[in-house]
Amino acid sequence: MKNMPKNHKTLNDSYITVFPEGVDRFVFGQFSLQGKNLELEGVDLKSVQEVFKGKYGPSHIDIAWHTQSNNYTNILFLVYWLHVEDYIQWKDSLIVKKWIEEDGYKQCSSRVTGFWYEMLKIPVEYFESSHSGNSGKEGVSNFLKMQLSEVHEYWGAMRDRIPASAYDQLLSQEINKQKKIYGDETSSKKLSITVPDYICFIRTVQNLSNVSEEERQIYAEVMEPVLDTGIKFLSDILDSCIDIKKVTEMSPNKDELQITSVLAYFKSLSALEKWAASHPTHLSIYGTYFKILKMQEGKSDISLWHEVSVLKSEDVETYYCYCQPDTGLLSSFTHKKL
Repeated sequence: MKNMPKNHKTLNDSYITVFPEGVDRFVFGQFSLQGKNLELEGVDLKSVQEVFKGKYGPSHIDIAWHTQSNNYTNILFLVYWLHVEDYIQWKDSLIVKKWIEEDGYKQCSSRVTGFWYEMLKIPVEYFESSHSGNSGKEGVSNFLKMQLSEVHEYWGAMRDRIPASAYDQLLSQEINKQKKIYGDETSSKKLSITVPDYICFIRTVQNLSNVSEEERQIYAEVMEPVLDTGIKFLSDILDSCIDIKKVTEMSPNKDELQITSVLAYFKSLSALEKWAASHPTHLSIYGTYFKILKMQEGKSDISLWHEVSVLKSEDVETYYCYCQPDTGLLSSFTHKKL
């Protein structure tokens, strides 16, 4: 491990996921409905859920929602496939092609006016995860084994957990963002974008499902405002963060869960590392978490985990159907009409 300090010893347990032999890539994607002033209870998710059924459906699905600018709400299906071949079979199936080509999202609600996806075919060598517990119910751990790891609690551990970092510097190309685009340029069209090599994606999750009411209140009053400040900085100011959103997870029946995810793309792994290691907004997040631990005598039932991927251009598939211009990666790269 290039960055691990000599004689490093960890203070807390941390777990990683382990892929089966022979699996060199898997899929994670955001598959989303979009609409203005969308009320969750008024949206029928059955047609989307039917699309995911069958032999080649996802290995795991989480569901979430968030609101972006101009009161447009997105309902996201966060989908995982262990085998890329199953994803390809699924995507090429008649039911999926028909749903996408014939604007199947319209079956969900008259208020659903758009649909988009960003699918990532992630090389295992360019992926890492870190979990504070071993519940086996977090992201890829829903279908992978977990093991204890000592590669954490030092700056550079994230990079060290990415196998490819041992032989690849993971250097990104210079990204020049396109000019500002407007709603009438995207909301009436079907579009896609192409990303450069070595952009970095992170899903980082805060699960309060099993915490006491007292700890939940401490989190809401002490931790969450600091986290939201960091997200706002990344969204509004830091140019090296391409896109970021905080989403609230929910059950298939649309019951809100005590789980939030932050989904973000950075220009490179080093851009994410630089912000995490040195910027006051992340140092405040880091310090506040340990402040809460101290308040609770080193104990916490909050489950924290993340997944980080470094992606080549060919690994990323995108599709935006009648979407707002600030949807996902759409505002960051030149788009092409489909």
